[in-house]
Amino acid sequence: MAEESSIDERNEYYKELREEKRKQREETEAEKSKKYQSERKNSSLFSKLSKADPTSVFKKTLTTPLSPFAFLLKWIFKILALILAVGLAFIILIFLFQFFTGGGTSFLGTQTSILSSQISGPIVSSLSTVKNFVLDPVGTVATYGTFKNPQTIEKTKPQGIEFRNFKTKKDIYRERDPIEAVANVKIYALEDSPTQVEFGCYLYDVVSLESLNLKSAAQGEPKLYGEEDGQNYVTILANEDKILNVQCSFKEQELYNIKFGDSRTISEKITLTANYKDFIVNSRIKVYTLQSSILSNLEKQNINPFAHFKINDPLVSSDRSVRPEQIKKSPVILSFDLTDEQPLKEGPTYLLGLELKNDKTSWNGKISSLQMLKLIFPENFKPNLENCKEFYNPYSDNNVFYLKPNIIAKITENEDVSNQRFYCEFSIDPSAVNEDMSFSLINAEAKFDYEFQAYTSATISKNLISSTTEEIKS
Repeated sequence: MAEESSIDERNEYYKELREEKRKQREETEAEKSKKYQSERKNSSLFSKLSKADPTSVFKKTLTTPLSPFAFLLKWIFKILALILAVGLAFIILIFLFQFFTGGGTSFLGTQTSILSSQISGPIVSSLSTVKNFVLDPVGTVATYGTFKNPQTIEKTKPQGIEFRNFKTKKDIYRERDPIEAVANVKIYALEDSPTQVEFGCYLYDVVSLESLNLKSAAQGEPKLYGEEDGQNYVTILANEDKILNVQCSFKEQELYNIKFGDSRTISEKITLTANYKDFIVNSRIKVYTLQSSILSNLEKQNINPFAHFKINDPLVSSDRSVRPEQIKKSPVILSFDLTDEQPLKEGPTYLLGLELKNDKTSWNGKISSLQMLKLIFPENFKPNLENCKEFYNPYSDNNVFYLKPNIIAKITENEDVSNQRFYCEFSIDPSAVNEDMSFSLINAEAKFDYEFQAYTSATISKNLISSTTEEIKS
């Protein structure tokens, strides 16, 4: 019995031991299974994340709509933060520059001070404007208007003659039929003086080179509507513009020289001219003089005579030459050329140039004829007649020199008056200079006619039936 009891106890012990091991094994397996499931779960999550778009989270955040107020507030904070950051960085930068360069005493310090004033100036000005606008909006707007700087626009009055709608009365003319062409003309008056405007009509073959000169062309008869018959000019009072119709008529005898050649139809050019008569333009140039001994002494010391005598003349250039003056506006520029350094002194000979040219900036005509050009020298200025060959002095008791008539005739004949230059040498008498710098005036005057032209053409045909020539309806 005792032995069976011992066996039962032992079996019971082993049974409990096996049961305990089984429980431990189950717990271990459960723990392993739990761990495996956890690892598997983590592995699956990692796999999903690796396959997913890394910016998807941010995209989702960015694409999330904000309310307008929140969006505006967000950007206001960003802008304020940026301004504060830039301002703080700028203050730190100025502080470092002042620390290392000694404030405004060194070169960099000076440049920093200039830079800060240039930057802060507009900012302070803008803030002041904003402050004024907040406090007094009506007054600020009234002060600044449209916030644009004023612009001065100079309105210049038109000058010269304007031709409008110059054309023939018929499309085609028969051989030796009278030819008529009509133009509407507006004449702009001069501002300071009356003038006469004279009209002329010319017809010539556009192909023939020998007829390009108007003097060799057939001359027609101008008719001025509203004026007396046979009168080819009109008087224009100062500041009183005038509009009139002008007709050019070419009669049968004026068309005899037309040559058809092998052609049945030819085209003749018609020129209508309008001349401002007796235009006068005046110019002058200052001539400063000083005794040669005083001038030489100043130049040896490298002293500018004008600065020494405290002469501040805007006409004196940096090279001590003097610019000429034209007394009034004109379609022609009358200019002097005296390139020597001034002041001039007694003894040497000086070369004076005189230029007459067309001013094409405001006038669109040309000088048709030169009638007179004269030089007027001051007293005790002596022109050298041998080197003033283009001029002559009809009166020996004065210093007025005229351009010779044969030269004027040659210039007008060539129809090239628009750019002419003339030269004359002169010297200065000792009685004209003194110890103080002074000036005298050399004057010039030109008298000329100034011409404007308008063009049209007339078509002429041989053996043309009269019924085919219809007048242009006006």
